[in-house]
Amino acid sequence: MSIDRGSSWGGDYSRFTFDEQRRYYAMLKERGRAVLDDEFNVLQDMLLTFIRRSVSDISGSSGSPNNGFRIVGSGLANNFTITGGGGTVDTAGVLYVGGLRLILPSDITYLTQEIAGPALTPPPSGTRADTVYCDAWLDEVGPSADPSMVDPTLNEETSRRLRLRYMIRVAQGAAEPAPYVDSSGLQHFIAPLATINRTTSALINTLDVVDRRGRISIAGRLVDALLAHNQDGSAHRMASTEQSGFVKLADASEAIDGESTSLANSPFSTQAQIDATLAGALDGAGVGALVPGVNGREILPSGRIEQWGYIATSLDGEISVPLVFPLAFPNACWNVQAIVVLNPANSIQNSDLFMQTLPPTRTGVELYLQRPSGGGSAAIQGIFWRAVGN
Repeated sequence: MSIDRGSSWGGDYSRFTFDEQRRYYAMLKERGRAVLDDEFNVLQDMLLTFIRRSVSDISGSSGSPNNGFRIVGSGLANNFTITGGGGTVDTAGVLYVGGLRLILPSDITYLTQEIAGPALTPPPSGTRADTVYCDAWLDEVGPSADPSMVDPTLNEETSRRLRLRYMIRVAQGAAEPAPYVDSSGLQHFIAPLATINRTTSALINTLDVVDRRGRISIAGRLVDALLAHNQDGSAHRMASTEQSGFVKLADASEAIDGESTSLANSPFSTQAQIDATLAGALDGAGVGALVPGVNGREILPSGRIEQWGYIATSLDGEISVPLVFPLAFPNACWNVQAIVVLNPANSIQNSDLFMQTLPPTRTGVELYLQRPSGGGSAAIQGIFWRAVGN
């Protein structure tokens, strides 16, 4: 890869001469010679190309080491969620595309991404398979977009920046395109993210989406390899009643159907369950792992995640209590329950208190402490809670 100047770039550059086929690995600067902008840019090109090629050799053409850039059907009309991270750069969702590293600090949707895509529509009749993919490219950024490039002492810009940009696109009824060069001369890298099986309904729900991201981890690569063998049966023999071998995994609809006798349905029934358990393993609590204690969680082989905890508080009266789950559910929180813990030091005979909640999200829920009319007044000691999802 070389940094080829885009036709829309406005920086004052002499030329870009790097050519990967020449196998140059370093610049050897001679003394007493002028320093040229091309030499500086060639040096960066060498380093960027080496890093990008090395990352691609390890990660493949695209993939994610965590839950980053996962496409989730959230019941939205002609829209879907793109999974990010915990709100910071350190906890961001990550996607590698062509050796380039994209980050997404927090969840966004297709319609709220930085570069909004065209409106989506369901098929007028029947069904349709839509492909969601990431389109990434490097583009110039000048002082009009980032005034900090203008040096306050010289009062002029001396260099511009090369920014990694991306857009989540949807090929309706088609596959993702191959990497391409656009009309401005910029190289675009492509990473498939998901297939959405659309019906005539405008809503995009969880079971409509099939994750297609590659996984960048030892466990993920092993699962991918087994899936590849299972699907084509060419490398290893398929199991039967007469011989041992591999068994094809059930997809989401087949697992729900439950009628097939030739597909594996336990302990890993679907790809979604595999992804959920791998996502849980990222913070040290892997498949079947138990984090014991008053505040803990367990990730079951089926992909189900259970979390529980205790909120120490001395609240009295009707008030809301925000609860943020220690581990965000990769897909959804199905159920949450909470109960008050009375303070034995107070009069509890008439302390008729109970908890209510709003519908939970993947990351938390709002709890409400309620006191019925006529109930006594006594501060509580805390709140026990439990949440289940995948």
